[in-house]
Amino acid sequence: MFLGLVHISSVGVHIIIMAIDKNTMRSNFNKQIQLILMNKREDNNAFLSASDYSRVIQQVKKSKKSLNTVGEKKTTKDYRVIRKYDILVMNGKEHLIRPIDEKNVVLYYATIDEFFDILYDTHCAIGHGGRNRMVSELKNNYCNITNETIMVFLKLCAECHKKTVCSKIGLAPKPQTHPT
Repeated sequence: MFLGLVHISSVGVHIIIMAIDKNTMRSNFNKQIQLILMNKREDNNAFLSASDYSRVIQQVKKSKKSLNTVGEKKTTKDYRVIRKYDILVMNGKEHLIRPIDEKNVVLYYATIDEFFDILYDTHCAIGHGGRNRMVSELKNNYCNITNETIMVFLKLCAECHKKTVCSKIGLAPKPQTHPT
């Protein structure tokens, strides 16, 4: 999505980009994410709403309890949930994480509501870096932020559009002198 003005003068065409405030950018981002969600399967696990996030935390607790209790029936779903999710409690708040492996890296699951703030903060912290820099930065902390989500965000960043827009349309060529 490109928001801007085109100014035509005797020198040429100049594209002036209007600054988009953070709230407008957030609402446009959320609209785009909702459009993506409408085309995804219902059991898509990359995009967790706040209610799904809470439901998964409750399911992890239930599955851990049933797997640790002798005599209680254990289901394949319990094993699958424990293999995919774990809970980390920090400052009294429960966070959904990927189970910690031998690398001892904690990767968080983020809700859809948190996506924009995470992407915005990361993008600004790396100096408005592109997709590859964002992916490498985000994969150190989060496990469910997809390339598709990053690209939606980058298309809305006005600062990045300022960097890429260099219109040379309408510039007159330098005069050449021909010997007679």
